[in-house]
Amino acid sequence: MAEIRKANPTARLIQTEDLGRTDATTERRVQADYDNIRRWATWDLLAGRLDRNHPFWERLAGMGFADRLAGFVESPCPPGLIGLNHYLTSDRFLDHRIERYPPTVVGTCPAGRLADVETVRALGSSPGLEEALRETWARYAIPIAITEVHNGCTREEQMRWLDESWVTASRLRQKGIAIEAVTAWSLLGAHDWDSLLTRASGNYESGVFDIRAPAPRETALATMMRAFAQGKRLGHPVLSNGGWWRRHREQPMPIADGCPSARRPLLIAGATGTLGRAFAAACLERGIHHVVTSREQMNLCDPTSIERCLDAQRPWAVINCTGWVRVDEAEDNQEACLSINFGGNLALASACACRAIHYSCFSSDLVFDGLAGRPYRESDVPAPLGAYGRSKALADAALLDWRASALVIRTASFFSPFDMHNFAVHLASALRAGRSFPAASDCVTSPTYVPDLAGATLDLVIDNAQGLWHLVNDGAITWAAFAVDLAAGLDLPASQIDGRPASAMGWCAARPAFSAMTSERAQIMPSLTSAIERFCREVPSCLESSTDSGRFTL
Repeated sequence: MAEIRKANPTARLIQTEDLGRTDATTERRVQADYDNIRRWATWDLLAGRLDRNHPFWERLAGMGFADRLAGFVESPCPPGLIGLNHYLTSDRFLDHRIERYPPTVVGTCPAGRLADVETVRALGSSPGLEEALRETWARYAIPIAITEVHNGCTREEQMRWLDESWVTASRLRQKGIAIEAVTAWSLLGAHDWDSLLTRASGNYESGVFDIRAPAPRETALATMMRAFAQGKRLGHPVLSNGGWWRRHREQPMPIADGCPSARRPLLIAGATGTLGRAFAAACLERGIHHVVTSREQMNLCDPTSIERCLDAQRPWAVINCTGWVRVDEAEDNQEACLSINFGGNLALASACACRAIHYSCFSSDLVFDGLAGRPYRESDVPAPLGAYGRSKALADAALLDWRASALVIRTASFFSPFDMHNFAVHLASALRAGRSFPAASDCVTSPTYVPDLAGATLDLVIDNAQGLWHLVNDGAITWAAFAVDLAAGLDLPASQIDGRPASAMGWCAARPAFSAMTSERAQIMPSLTSAIERFCREVPSCLESSTDSGRFTL
C-alpha cells in the first residue's frame, strides 16, 4: 500500500477480512476470547495498534517479531477502506460438550476438545452483520465496504441475505457510520465454496450471474442489484418471508416498502399429483408463500373457474403441475389427453398472460422419437410416437410460439422417495420383498429426481426465466441399468432384476428407444449419480411408513 500511494496518492486501498465473533461455553471461554482478539489482528497491525499494550504483543514478540511490530507502530499503514466480509456462518460458537455434535465439527484447542459450530444455529441468534459493522466503525473510524455478501443457498435465500445486508448498511449509514459500498460477491458464483475449497467436488453455487450457461445468465440477484443502484429496494414476493436464519427463530424481515405484490403467493396447480406435492414441500422448506389448488378449486377445462381462482388468489407466478400422465391409456383416450395437456394448459397460460402473471408448465421426453441416438437438446425438433407425446408437443409449440415469455420445462422419468408411484420406489419394494422386477434393457432415458426438479424450477421461476428448458439429472441410462444402480445403492440383490426388451414390457404406447435429454441452455441439475445416492439415503424410511403398492407408469 505504501508503494502504491507513492505512485498514486489518490489511490483508495482496501484490506478485507472475514469478521465473525466467537461465543463459547464457560469451559471454552479462553479460546473464544483469543479468537475475538485475533479477528482484529490484521487491521490492528496496519493501523499501528498492535503495540506493547496489545494482548498479542508478548506472544508475537516472543516469536522474534518485536522489531517488525515496532515498525508498524512507528509507521502505520491503515487502509483507505476496511473491507468487511460477513457470512451467516461467520459468528461461531465453541462447545465443550462434543457428544452433542457430529464428528465433522469437532476439533482441539489448548483447553481440550471442542465443537465449532454456527452461532445462529446453536443459539438461535448471533451478533450478525449489524454488530460487526458497529464494532468495526467504533474501533477504527475508517470507512467500510461490505465486500462479501454471499449465501450458498437457494435463490430466494440469496436474495434475502443480500437484501438484509443492503438494508442494514443503509440504516447504519443514515446513523453516521461511513459505509461506502455493498459488494455482491460472488458476481459469477463460486466453485467448492461450500467446503472453503477443502474438497474438489466441483460444486458450483451461482451468484448474480450463473456461468453454467454458454454466456453468463442473469439471476434474480441482477435485478436486485439494479434496484439498489437506483436507490430502490426490490419488492419481490419471495422477500415477504425472512431467510432461514430468521424463520427458525420467528424474527421476520420487514417487507420491502411500497411493494403491493409482497404478500402475493406462488400458485401451484395440482394438489394431488407427484409434482404438485413436491413443489408444495419445496416451498414450505424454502419459506415461499404459496397456495396449492385442486381441480375443484381451479378446473383447467373451465375458463371461468381459472379466472375466478386467479382473481381471488392474485399470484405472482403459476406453476402448472397438472396434466394427463397415463401414457398407455392416452392411446384410447386421445381426446381427453389432448383436452388436458393442450387445451387446459393453454387456457391457464392465456389467463396468466392477461394478468401479467409468470407462467410455467411441464413437458416430456416423449415428444421425441428416439432416432437421434444422442441426448436431445432444446433445439431438436419433436417427433412424438404416441398420443401422450403429441399432446405435449402441441402444447409446447403453441406456448413457445404464442406466449414466448412462458417457461416450458421438458423433463423425464420421475423418481422420488416421497412418492410411492414411481419406478425407483416400486423397484425397492419388490427387491425387499424378494420379488422379480422387470425393467426395459433397450430404452435409454434420463431419470429425473423430483426434489432436484422442483428446486431448479423454483430458482428459474424466481429468475423470471422464459422459453424452453430441459431439466433432467445429468445422465443417460437404460431402465435396467438404472435398476441395477438403485439396487447397489440400496444394498439389495440385483439378481432379481429382470432386464428385458421394451417389446416384452406390455406397454400399449410406443416408447422411443433413446429419449435421454441434455440442455444447451445450462445444465443446472445435479448428476444422476448424486441423485441416486440421495434417493437411497431417503427411501428406506419412506418405505417403512407406507404400505401403498399402487400402480405407476413410465
